[in-house]
Amino acid sequence: MSIQDKTHSQIERLSKLYTGVVSDALDELGFWLNSMRSDIRPLAPGTFAVGRAFTILCYELYHIPSEDDPHKLEFEAIEAAQSGDIIVAQCFNSPGAFWGELLTTRSQVKGLAGAVIDGYTRDTSSIISYKFPTFVRGINPYNSIKRIDVAATGVPINCGGVDVSTGDLVIADNDGITILPINLAEEAITIAERRRKSEDEVRADLRKGATLGEVWKKYRVI
Repeated sequence: MSIQDKTHSQIERLSKLYTGVVSDALDELGFWLNSMRSDIRPLAPGTFAVGRAFTILCYELYHIPSEDDPHKLEFEAIEAAQSGDIIVAQCFNSPGAFWGELLTTRSQVKGLAGAVIDGYTRDTSSIISYKFPTFVRGINPYNSIKRIDVAATGVPINCGGVDVSTGDLVIADNDGITILPINLAEEAITIAERRRKSEDEVRADLRKGATLGEVWKKYRVI
């Protein structure tokens, strides 16, 4: 199996899971800090996304960009992402909104799987209506011109308190965003699948009247 086929298979399996059980699997492997801060939330309740991370490092502007092409680097970053990628952007403390409706539109046409922005977005009503999975730290009407720009793409970043590299796997849902380092993905997904099966069995036993202590002793899952 090629690396591309293996990653596709992992994403397909990951799409049947949820952040809680994946986070538990990473805990089991000794990786306790792979879920992002709780202030990065989905724009719409029930949002779900899985895919490969495509990292973008942003910075607060300390100069005025070319008036002819103030969005040049921002546009190039979106064009560099591939179908199935999830934009993962670290935007520090800039007051401008890195994300918005038109970036969403282009991302959706390109087949991107979502966006996780440790920063701001705007145009929220439109983005929600497009059903494009979007997770952000906040909402702000300011645009990015003279406020925020792209420093680099495809580089290691820290987004929401988690180290992320391009190619890592992302699962994001109503509970938050969890990152699977690509070298751990296979083992973590396998453990998560096992834990999900155990949770299904725990649920069934609880519905039959078992106590929490009894199911914990039997399955070591709760």
